[in-house]
Amino acid sequence: MKNEVLLRPVWAEINLDNLKKNYKTVRKIIGKRKLIAVVKSNAYGHGSVEIAKELENLGADYLAVRNLEEGVELRSEGIEKPILIMGYVFPKQVNYIVEFSLTPTILSFDFAEELEKFLETYGEKIKVHIKIDTGMGRLGIPYKDSVEFIKEIKKLKNIEIEGLYSHFSTADEEDKSFTEEQFKRFMYVVDKLEKEGIEIPLKHIGNSATVIDLPKFSLDGVRVGIMLYGLRPSSFVREIKLHPVMSIRAKIVFLKRVDKGTPISYGRKFYTQRESIIATIPMGYSDGYPRALTNIGEVIVRGKR
Repeated sequence: MKNEVLLRPVWAEINLDNLKKNYKTVRKIIGKRKLIAVVKSNAYGHGSVEIAKELENLGADYLAVRNLEEGVELRSEGIEKPILIMGYVFPKQVNYIVEFSLTPTILSFDFAEELEKFLETYGEKIKVHIKIDTGMGRLGIPYKDSVEFIKEIKKLKNIEIEGLYSHFSTADEEDKSFTEEQFKRFMYVVDKLEKEGIEIPLKHIGNSATVIDLPKFSLDGVRVGIMLYGLRPSSFVREIKLHPVMSIRAKIVFLKRVDKGTPISYGRKFYTQRESIIATIPMGYSDGYPRALTNIGEVIVRGKR
């Protein structure tokens, strides 16, 4: 960076050493359970390809993305670890699943049938995960209907159910009662499946918040996102030593001295309390910096906050 000429002196720095530290923190908690590293939405803005490569090198067991496009991008960039597509895939897109060796989430029988037909035609077999809704209210088979649904999927000879998962809706809140209820519902399905003789090897419902506060919910694996990037899920989650992976840096482009009582910026919400030197940084809310941080944000200049 020091040797580059920036057309605009604002940049994001990604610290892969801090990613490694956070990965080790997660691994220490979960032990030998599978670590499914979530790199959706461009790895939460950190750059999915480079982050995925680093996580692959560190030993992540799986990578999880939001949609087919993200999965194809990672495969095209040489990522070899299993990639779970957590979002919806349309039946007519099944060829991409096979071509790029992706692991889809089964959310409808129509998709499963279309996938089975494609696999039968080309003599392929594939692993899938099934998502059940235990209280999030979004994607997923209603948990009360999931056992019969899974029994039907099991009849498809070219599809192997590798994983079963759900997603907590309030795990990062102070009241953990609904999180406990969701886990109870998930285990209700697991128990019923086992009574039917159906054993699914990778059951995962734990996320960053439960890894920290409720590690007993980790089961066979966990899906970890925000924790890997160095952030606590919320202020209600137990404090734990994490290291921010991203920092935003900029050069001061303008300095001027102003009198006491001078209003600064939009809305005149800040007035100088004394004669002051005002520094301008070429970044604002049009760049995604939250305007809500007016007067409460902080910067570090030459090591001083």
